[in-house]
Amino acid sequence: MNVIFTAARGPAAERAAPGSRWRAYRLVAGRLGTLSAALALTLLGCGTVKTPTEMAGGSQTTVLASDFVFTPANLTVRAGTTVMWTNTGGFHNVTADDGSFRCSNGCDDTGGNGDPSTATWSFARTFNSPTVVRFHCQIHGAAGGVGMSGTITVTAAP
Repeated sequence: MNVIFTAARGPAAERAAPGSRWRAYRLVAGRLGTLSAALALTLLGCGTVKTPTEMAGGSQTTVLASDFVFTPANLTVRAGTTVMWTNTGGFHNVTADDGSFRCSNGCDDTGGNGDPSTATWSFARTFNSPTVVRFHCQIHGAAGGVGMSGTITVTAAP
């Protein structure tokens, strides 16, 4: 915790004994307390925040492509979960390291176009069995976890 002291003014300074060798100081805890409360309320308002590798619940989860990263880059989901990738900014696509899919404005294997694109695109893939799927952007990453890349770990359904 940072503690900031400032010279007292007003009533606090008037209460200081005349001729005292110590200056009157006051602890500026009010501002720190206000900032801490605002931060706590902001975090509470966000709901449950998951870490990038935490198990995604429900039947769909989203991975964002923006700047030079996928967010979250590493995700664990249950079998049967649909993962939606969305480009929110930049010239990107999503390519499975094993070549099983290449997508942006749709996917090559389903009649779409998987070439990198600056358009705001989304596509979804459902993972029905346990596996590990490594993926990357063809422009900003490469197979094996290089650059703009990520991993979807699919676990058995309960």
